[in-house]
Amino acid sequence: MNKERFIKKMSEIGGITQVEACRETNLFIDTLTECLKEDDKVTFQGFGKFEKRIIKEKMGRNPKNGKLYPVPEHNVVRFKAGKSITREVN
Repeated sequence: MNKERFIKKMSEIGGITQVEACRETNLFIDTLTECLKEDDKVTFQGFGKFEKRIIKEKMGRNPKNGKLYPVPEHNVVRFKAGKSITREVN
């Protein structure tokens, strides 16, 4: 499901317009991004945890020519679903 379909589904379930659903979705994403910039994790009890992790510098390989190249240190965001949401989707 992409963002557009998610917004449409959110407007149907919530009984709000797609414009409002889009605004709320964007606000959630922007707020989550700002919180992850400031802290290392954001936890929603029963839903899950978003966590910023640092991937250390390592050597990568170009699959076309097999040459090694350095991959610089960078951040990634991981999401771990909570138990209650995992039970709901199974």
